Amino acid sequence: MASPDPWQAATDFFRSRAMIGLMVMPISDEIDDTQHDIVPFDSSGGLGLFSLFPPNIPGQFTGIDFPPAQVGVNRPLLYTSAKGLRVLVQAYLNMAQEDTIRLYVDKNLVATSVLPADHGNLDVVMHIAANQVPAGVHTLRYEILRKSGQPPEGAQIEVWFKIDPPGGNDPEPDLPGHQRLKPARLQLKPGQVIDEEVAAEGVTAIIPPWPFMTKGDKLKLRFHGIAVTPYTVLEGEVGKEISVFISPENIRVAGPANPAVVVYQIEDQVENVSDFSERTTVVSDPDNNWLDPVFVPLAYEDRVSLDEVGFDDLEVQIITRPGFALKEKLRLRWAATTQSGEVVEHSEEQSISRLGIQSFKVPNSVVLASASGQVQVDYLRTKADGEQNRSEIYVFTLQGKTLRLPAPLITDLVGGTLDPALSRAVVLCGPDDRIKKGFRVTLTWLGTSASGRPHLYQTYRDVSDRLVGQAIAFNVTGKDIAPLNRGSVVVSFEVSHATLNPALVSEATNARIGELKPVLPAPQVGGAVDGVLNPAQVPYGTDIQVAAAAYTRLGDVVHVEGRGDAGGVVFRDKLPIDQTQAGKDLEFWLDGEAIEFYREQFFNLLWWIERPDELPQSSALLELYIGDPAQSLQPPTVRRAPDGVLDPLENNGGARARVHVASPRPGDQVRLLVKGASGDGSPTFAPQQLNTDNVAFFVLRPSFIAENLGKRVEVLYELLRNGKTIQSRPLNLTVKTISDGDPVLTRPHIVEAGAVPLIDLRIIQTDLTCVVKPPLPIAEVGQRVWIMVSGEGVEPLVLRPGTALTAEEVTQGISVTAARSWFFELKDLSGCEVICKIALGSSDGEGTALVLPVARYTVKVTQKLAIDTQPMLLNGWKLLGGAAYGLRELEVVNNVQVRVPTGGRPPYTYRSANAGIASVDANGKVSGLSNQSTTITVTDADGNQVAYPVRVMNVHRLILNDTFMTAAQAGAWFMQFGAVSMDNSGQPMGWGILQTNFVDVTPIYGGRGLYYGRFVSVNLSYPHLYAIEHSLLESDGRMGSRNVLLSDGATRSRVMGYFPT
Repeated sequence: MASPDPWQAATDFFRSRAMIGLMVMPISDEIDDTQHDIVPFDSSGGLGLFSLFPPNIPGQFTGIDFPPAQVGVNRPLLYTSAKGLRVLVQAYLNMAQEDTIRLYVDKNLVATSVLPADHGNLDVVMHIAANQVPAGVHTLRYEILRKSGQPPEGAQIEVWFKIDPPGGNDPEPDLPGHQRLKPARLQLKPGQVIDEEVAAEGVTAIIPPWPFMTKGDKLKLRFHGIAVTPYTVLEGEVGKEISVFISPENIRVAGPANPAVVVYQIEDQVENVSDFSERTTVVSDPDNNWLDPVFVPLAYEDRVSLDEVGFDDLEVQIITRPGFALKEKLRLRWAATTQSGEVVEHSEEQSISRLGIQSFKVPNSVVLASASGQVQVDYLRTKADGEQNRSEIYVFTLQGKTLRLPAPLITDLVGGTLDPALSRAVVLCGPDDRIKKGFRVTLTWLGTSASGRPHLYQTYRDVSDRLVGQAIAFNVTGKDIAPLNRGSVVVSFEVSHATLNPALVSEATNARIGELKPVLPAPQVGGAVDGVLNPAQVPYGTDIQVAAAAYTRLGDVVHVEGRGDAGGVVFRDKLPIDQTQAGKDLEFWLDGEAIEFYREQFFNLLWWIERPDELPQSSALLELYIGDPAQSLQPPTVRRAPDGVLDPLENNGGARARVHVASPRPGDQVRLLVKGASGDGSPTFAPQQLNTDNVAFFVLRPSFIAENLGKRVEVLYELLRNGKTIQSRPLNLTVKTISDGDPVLTRPHIVEAGAVPLIDLRIIQTDLTCVVKPPLPIAEVGQRVWIMVSGEGVEPLVLRPGTALTAEEVTQGISVTAARSWFFELKDLSGCEVICKIALGSSDGEGTALVLPVARYTVKVTQKLAIDTQPMLLNGWKLLGGAAYGLRELEVVNNVQVRVPTGGRPPYTYRSANAGIASVDANGKVSGLSNQSTTITVTDADGNQVAYPVRVMNVHRLILNDTFMTAAQAGAWFMQFGAVSMDNSGQPMGWGILQTNFVDVTPIYGGRGLYYGRFVSVNLSYPHLYAIEHSLLESDGRMGSRNVLLSDGATRSRVMGYFPT
């Protein structure tokens, strides 16, 4: 009969164990792997209930035998949260804001919670600091002090706080075996070996009492890797030695060993598990047909340190001594029992390729999963005929930190911080080779709000075929995120199954909830220039430099995270801080493959520190654009600006910039950036979408050109993608100046002059119109304009005094009126200039304004001065001298004429060669004054003259003689002084001429009537003189008369006579 396979026996034993407190979940073919939320208490949540539930400790042990305790708590539960032991108080009826819950251990107050306004009728999570939890059995109770003032009420439970594991803490954990768990003593004589005879009877091992030995402790002895039936300590055995029998079957299954190793482990009722004890060794050789054991090169004194293994696989060698043959099969078998009781198995089969040494590599993941623990390794040889032989078992201790499952990954974390506005966060647990089909993965989301209020959410998935080897994903919705704003969360998971004792527990992920608040400096990326990382410059990758020296300490883990704007894969790397990195700046590697993956994306990079039992600390973001700007972000172009030179005269209406993106993405926008003179010289633009040709246009107004005349301007654009920006290469644009009077410019123009530069006032009879036709140079509404006309010897005519351009003028040109009278002030055929200035820049005044080409005109003021040169005859009967007698003279027909010139340039002046013969006034009116001839000369404003002759006739002077005379005396007086007849029988020189020459003759008559103011006149026209006496009639003021005989010496009258001048 073949010997039983010790490997199979050992593994069958481990698989058969049923662990207290764990639900048995048989592995079936069909497994529901959907997510199931866990309700920690009755679904009623206390609403509508009138009783209060005792406090509950998540993870508490209920199947204990330690009166009067009802539940038990082990040491790890004290540290499931950075705040200590979690205690849940179930929601109760009529929960109200400001209710106060006090938690006690015995009579000692250990925690207080005041319900906030957002309590939501949810269970209340409280914490007891680990250093305030007393060992032993104690009463855990709470009381509720309601705001309403009702008497306090509460509930309680008896708890066994089993803080110390069996054996206590190992004082020298770096040495093999727990130093307080002394080696087992085998009941053998000194030097005795376990031979066939001893093996047939079995051997008893004596285990000394251990610190913190307690009723119910389970002692688990292992004989050279083979588990001996566990022994449970009875109440009466506490403090005494314990005997454990190693059966012949155990010895036979373990096989020969030199030495065989005996160790033990102790697990208490609440699953505190000790490390393995110190070793006892013995030679065991019940048979002598075993192959030599394997050789582990890294093993020293049957110990392998994880520090030596590192991240490498562990080499195990089989010596193929003489007798082995090529192509025989060797199957390596690895079975490890960790400190927590988990069994880790691995096997590998190879064919002998050459004699000597056959090398196997145990994967690093298997080695890490096996630590810390006892490892047994052997191999099975299969010959060509099918016969099998097995080797001796080699047992060694694998030293290192107890390996937990890796912490869960919250995919939406940024720098250890979660956005509270998320509607959902995804948490990934694993992957890990220890998570098998049928295992249950339970996620715990334990948060603390800003007000200190705890918030617990738990959910689980069962692992199906499709989830094996995959990360197990859980969805956490906004209802479990938003309440934690400005607070924190601790996320962990547990893997449970009937074959796991205890369950596998993960490391915890601590995260902030709220806005990312950097406290660390941003990382730097080698090769990045001005926020751009060009893949062509770093084809194999580049360094990420983290200034961590002043911020890290031993035990920290520094993470680096990078995200592209297109979403998807997050670049992640991390580095634990040990003695070699402490106090130093760090470097990570951004490989070329990752750089290519994020090509043409905005890449946000940060680093953050993970520190046990503390919240993460994050750096500021480093924003990079990964791409070649020379290819993907070409500079913008400007229309009509060849070679980057913009001529303002080719762009009177402004310029247009064109942006083209070679490889856009949906939602991309671009915004033009202009770096020129201040104000309008550096206009700003709103982002634009690209058109179907991947192009956007931006209008550069004339004011942009005006402000940058003669300057160099940098024109570039920003690409906006998913809230991030990157700048293109710039276009260096040179704006040319505009010279005063450049002939290309429009020039002012006098409309009435037409195409000839002559202003002919002989033709132009109205005010003149001055226009400046479009296009005006780079004109903008609001630019100031000056227009004036200047000429020699006159003050300039200001047509526009620097007033602002209107929108209509910008498009249609300028039109102003010039008074015709101003041009008449110029000399005939003199010149004038029309000058227009435009202040293009906002700081320009009249002195610095652009001068348009000057319009020059010759002004023809008048025609040739001319006048009628025919003699002017003034022969109307005119009496002068009446003013001496108080008479007011009247103009007499044909004694006065008006003659004016034509042509020339007004004003005209008139001059008589002899004003005593004929006078002329300023209006050209000539009056006869003496019966002679003279000349009238007319002069215009330019000094030109014309003249004509004047002949005056029939002008007489009125003379009165107040001496009363007879008719004969009057006749003699007339004859003596050469008077003419005053009475001429109705002819013009008759006495009636007085009334045609004077307004009123009453003053010389003195009154009216035949007896007043009578005068004698003599008619000298007849051969015989006769005299007439005349006076004013009373009725109408006409003159009446009567004849007077010359011989009449009695009648005497005054005398009136007309004397030729």
